[in-house]
Amino acid sequence: MTIDRHRRNHEIKVRFNDNEFEELNKKVSQTKMSREKFIRHCIKKTEIKMPPSIDFYKWINECNAIGNNLNQIAKQLNMHFEVDKNECLAVLNNLNNLIQIMENEIRG
Repeated sequence: MTIDRHRRNHEIKVRFNDNEFEELNKKVSQTKMSREKFIRHCIKKTEIKMPPSIDFYKWINECNAIGNNLNQIAKQLNMHFEVDKNECLAVLNNLNNLIQIMENEIRG
């Protein structure tokens, strides 16, 4: 007879007051986990990582777009084609602005 370690057949009932329940639900919603999974993580004292905000993914996409522009400029330079100086400055300016926004968000 084998024991299934992953089978969850024990259930407990826990009562919360309104503030406790609201706080639990707030923390659970931040993690994008189910309430049960969140509580199991708390019991095991494993680190609960919050998913990044939507802005994080927007910044990643913006960085990728700027990186693609820089790669195209570098390719043209390596092939000895003429590169528009204003285009280079605009891409670098966009990159600098994005870095400033990210620093302000991260460092406050």
